[in-house]
Amino acid sequence: MKSTSKIPVPKFTSEDEEREFWATADSTKYIDWHKAKRTIFPDLKPSVRAISLRLPELLIANVKVLANKRDVPYQTLMKTYLSERVEKEMRSVYDQGVPVRMREDSKGLVANKIASRGEAHLKASKKIKIKASKAPRMKAGKPQKKTANK
Repeated sequence: MKSTSKIPVPKFTSEDEEREFWATADSTKYIDWHKAKRTIFPDLKPSVRAISLRLPELLIANVKVLANKRDVPYQTLMKTYLSERVEKEMRSVYDQGVPVRMREDSKGLVANKIASRGEAHLKASKKIKIKASKAPRMKAGKPQKKTANK
């Protein structure tokens, strides 16, 4: 039977020292990951940033009416609507073969390509170019008159 004794984790004097240590150390020498248990942090708050957004007054009034019916703050309802739509759009992007996942690091938000379907899929997704949609062009000349059907 294999020995499961691990090296004790050293004591650190600062978080920077610990961060530097774990950046280069092999954690399997120090921790038995087979005994690890999944942990939930219910009080952990995601980082948020305040932004200024100009919206039509009618839109804000309509959102306030909807929020009042649901008995929630209108800004919370707006965040919910925005979050749901962004999730839907991200699934759409993923279905088109450009899988991305946003993550936050010390430098801000970063988009990562996901290679879950293998390396061939990742290579194919790099070749996809997103084309800007073109607005329909108007024909030059006089507008056509509508004729009533008799």
